[in-house]
Parts: sequence; structure tokens; C-alpha cells
Amino acid sequence: HHAKSLNANNELLLKWPNDMFCQGRKLAGILCEIVPRNEDSAVLIIGIGMNLFVAQEDLPIDLATSLQLQYAPLPAYAQLRDELVSIITQHLREEICAFTSNPDAAIPELLHRVERVSWTLGKQVKAHLADERELLGRALSINADASLTILRHDGSRQRVTTADVGVLPNTSEEDTQPAAILR
Repeated sequence: HHAKSLNANNELLLKWPNDMFCQGRKLAGILCEIVPRNEDSAVLIIGIGMNLFVAQEDLPIDLATSLQLQYAPLPAYAQLRDELVSIITQHLREEICAFTSNPDAAIPELLHRVERVSWTLGKQVKAHLADERELLGRALSINADASLTILRHDGSRQRVTTADVGVLPNTSEEDTQPAAILR
């Protein structure tokens, strides 16, 4: 709550399918799993890994950042951890309640919000598919089932449901256009 951004535009963006980016660098990863309990219910397990107090030289990959490199001053670790857990838990509770009370309304609204904060849409990407193939193209849309549609260079479209998707550096002016214009 008290930390100030160290950069003019510290916008948090989502890289499909499960990374959070800040200033073009990975800040966090999010993993979710649904575990069935019985025929009528399941448990949703959400894991979030975030670089908090990691110095630049200790980051796991070149394209990473940490909260302390983006915001300052940060509270002590225990306080920061507790505040993040509290805020995230409250927000997730609100999102899940909205979803379960009216999924037909919640899904399009959530999809619209995800599109607005997407690091991936409109950019050239390389998808590393589960069968070890690679797919190159432009990230065109995130679909209602959370899949990603990629416009291949030959003009065909391919839906990707599971892949590691890397955003490639801009190669032309066209790559800087917002995703909405590309649809």
C-alpha cells in the first residue's frame, strides 16, 4: 500500500497462459489445478510464485524482475507476505463468488478484463507445444475457454490450449499496434 512505483509505467500485465509481467519482465507465475472431491464438487488450488526481494543479479532468468526492483520502499518480508496474501485472497474470493453466482455474465466480463491487460495479444509469439513442435505467429485472441488463437504466417489460425508461449521482440511497426486493431 505504501510503496511507490520506481518507473513511470509499472503496469502489471498477463502473459498467456499464466505469467504476470511488469515493465516487460516476469514478476510472477500463477498455477491453478482443480481436484475433484466427488461427483458434485471440486477443490481449486491456486499457487502464485512472485519475486519479492530478489536482486537483479540473482533473478532466475534475464527476462525477470522483482517487486523491490519495481516498487519502493517495501515493508519487511513478513508484513509484505501477509498483506499480499490478504489482498490476493480477498480479491480471489470476490472473483470466485461473482463467477459461481452468474458464470454467463462473469466469463465475458473476465475475458474482457484479461484482454485489456494482456502482454501477449497482438504480438509475435512462438508457442512451444506439448508434442515438441513450435508454432510461430501473432497472438490474435484469448477465447472464452481460455485458449489462445494464433494467426500463423500462412494466414491460418490455430487454437492453443496448452503451451509455453514466448513473446518475440518487435520486428516492425505493425507489431506495435494494439491487439484490438488486429482483430
